[in-house]
Amino acid sequence: MPGDLASMTFRVRGIPATCNDIKSARNYISNALSLDKHPIVYSVGLEPRGDTRVATLNFRDLPEDLKLQDDEWAHKSGLSLDTHFKGITPLNMVAESVPERDRIE
Repeated sequence: MPGDLASMTFRVRGIPATCNDIKSARNYISNALSLDKHPIVYSVGLEPRGDTRVATLNFRDLPEDLKLQDDEWAHKSGLSLDTHFKGITPLNMVAESVPERDRIE
């Protein structure tokens, strides 16, 4: 297991799209994982599919059920957590007036 998990940044996927800011994502994650202390959430973005959000965070106290596992966890709440960041990790939400994609051919 790489490094000290207590100091690692995690990616959390599967957050409801209604959690559209850091505070609401932090509260949702805290409740879903039954945390005593809120995690430190750094970013909230919209998944490429557009139906859920993704966040990056650090835990103040690492949940017990994450300590002895690999670099990716599927939590019973439906959240998916990892430390490998494979794939796309949106770090913010683009305003609707901004084009979704730029494509150069």
